[in-house]
Amino acid sequence: MYQFIVVLVLIAHLGIAQENKELSLSYPKLEKFPVFSMDYFYYPNSDLEIDSGKGEFKMNEFRAAVQLVHPLKKNKIFLYHKMQYTFLNYETRFDVSRLNSEKEFHNFEYTLGIIHLLQKRWKLIANVSPMLSSDFEESLSSNDFLIQSTVLAQKRSSPNFEYGFGLTYTTKFGEPALLPVLKMTYKKGNWLTSVSLPSYIAQYYNFNHKTNIGLKASVHGNTFNATFDDDFSEAAINRVIYSNINVGPEFQINLFNDLYLNISSGYTLRNVLEIQDHDLNTIGDYDIEDKFFITARIKILK
Repeated sequence: MYQFIVVLVLIAHLGIAQENKELSLSYPKLEKFPVFSMDYFYYPNSDLEIDSGKGEFKMNEFRAAVQLVHPLKKNKIFLYHKMQYTFLNYETRFDVSRLNSEKEFHNFEYTLGIIHLLQKRWKLIANVSPMLSSDFEESLSSNDFLIQSTVLAQKRSSPNFEYGFGLTYTTKFGEPALLPVLKMTYKKGNWLTSVSLPSYIAQYYNFNHKTNIGLKASVHGNTFNATFDDDFSEAAINRVIYSNINVGPEFQINLFNDLYLNISSGYTLRNVLEIQDHDLNTIGDYDIEDKFFITARIKILK
């Protein structure tokens, strides 16, 4: 894991010189571009209840990502790259000991996209993200691979406002889904509103160029191919799916140069853990107790 993070940092360092002023379409950027980010999500123990008895569930997540934009045709077409690694550790402890488990999952995601600048400050964005998501305890199969693809039309309508809409197709949450996408960024004075549905919605207040505070609601989740011992369950478990919604305040401070620190905390809602068999049928769908969370993020903004 650490070797992969070092590679991401090196790529981000090399990509810092990549300038994307043209993407603002003659207006100043409303938000800085995250070249590199590294997140740690901490969730305390939660109660979990199933037919066989009561237990506890705990989970921690780590994520690192780097994204770059390269011009293919000056002031016209840009190539977008993003590489992301996610590590998830979860542990369950039940009254029925045979159901106890501790697993480590890994997700490697690569995104390739095209940004095409159009007339009247419109731009068309299209990308595809293949993912390899598994505990890697057995040889790879088609169930280890996920896909997400998005098409988005976006317009910078004024110096203070940008909006966009489109569609995304994803298998990231277990079942194939085609979802509408809505993006909006509005900046007025010290206030910044940032929306990217169905992923997140946030409102920030900038105290100065180094510090801001805000309130954010964001959706998280993933699907992992999993291997369990035969005596763990009567059914053949094949995939583990989790999803949740984090809501709470977020604080950002500029440490030095382009390096920023974000700290957020609050409440995690709609904690869902789903288990699928080899035919991708749901054999377990559990609501986990809502709980407190805290997230720390280090990022490089340009």
